[in-house]
Amino acid sequence: MRTTHQYLDEYPISSESEKLIVGTIHPHDHNSFAIPFFYGNVTSIWTLLSEAFPRDLQTPLTLEGILKFLKNKKISVSDTIRRCDRKNPTALDKDLVPIELNEQIVEDIRNSKIAEILFTSGFGKNNAFKLFYVDIF
Repeated sequence: MRTTHQYLDEYPISSESEKLIVGTIHPHDHNSFAIPFFYGNVTSIWTLLSEAFPRDLQTPLTLEGILKFLKNKKISVSDTIRRCDRKNPTALDKDLVPIELNEQIVEDIRNSKIAEILFTSGFGKNNAFKLFYVDIF
């Protein structure tokens, strides 16, 4: 099962961003996302952030609300994988076989005000940190 990233080109890293959230790649069946964006499923990072920042990211969650929140907080979101195969039809990083990495991320960071990078996964197979630090950077 081949997955091609749907959001990297449409939502590039902002040159004004100071923080960056980096994951691997969205699940294959992104068409079922409640919100057509990074982590667009209902039980996602956006739910956690709306609970942590209820005045800044209000529910019900919308794409417009998330984009406004990110812009106001100077946060961008990106992923390390542009294209991959999946050993199993899951969203687990261990099932990913990267085919094309997002090498553009390095240049985008250099052309921004990013001072802090937060990774959504760190130590398993195909994790966001390893793919970024070892395979891309």
